[in-house]
Amino acid sequence: MKRLLSVVFMFGLIVNGHASVLNTLDGTDYEWLELTDVNIKGKSRAQVDAWLAGLMIDSEYYGYQFASKAQTERLLLSYASFDGRNGFNTSTAAIAASEQFFLDFGYTLHSELLVPQQTQYDVDGNLLTHDGDTMSAFWYGSNNECGDINTQKVCYGTVQTLNLNGTGIAARQDARYGWDDSYPFQYTYSNSTSAFYISSLLVKVKPSSVFDASSLSLFAFGLLGLFGVARRKA
Repeated sequence: MKRLLSVVFMFGLIVNGHASVLNTLDGTDYEWLELTDVNIKGKSRAQVDAWLAGLMIDSEYYGYQFASKAQTERLLLSYASFDGRNGFNTSTAAIAASEQFFLDFGYTLHSELLVPQQTQYDVDGNLLTHDGDTMSAFWYGSNNECGDINTQKVCYGTVQTLNLNGTGIAARQDARYGWDDSYPFQYTYSNSTSAFYISSLLVKVKPSSVFDASSLSLFAFGLLGLFGVARRKA
């Protein structure tokens, strides 16, 4: 069973106008870009790579990069453990974890009240009836992790629930979709592939030793204040 042990916190934050998710995994502070950001949703890996490469150092997005396979696995396991069975899990814990992921990162596709209703087997072989689903689909993987420079491939990951009458009834967990970075086969696509419901999983390390913008402003005002006191005493 895959399980992440060292998760400290996770919450959403508006950073300089864009929405991000902050968390700590294995003692490292991360800032993740929400999947619904207009700069990445519906774009191919190649398009997002080009956008990232063109960012100036003063951009609010500067420093983001594609999450590696290991980072993606750790993120997903921070929401729910994975028993290694690929498919739809009907446990309440797995469903709640996926719904929390949607709240934190946003979902990229949602359907409901489908007619006729659909069927799908769960990991235990039970036939489920559903009339919709919710999904967060994303590209991930560091350079050449999902294919060499010649194949130009990118990993494809998902968090997904099947829904019935607006309520989640099963959550998809699959080693091939980012849940196990050691799995020998990951789903990949060409890095030029794009679809309206696929985003990109972007992250940057946020060292606690680095001042954020608000801290730097307070520091500057403090120095100005001390300078003013020193001048008055002189």
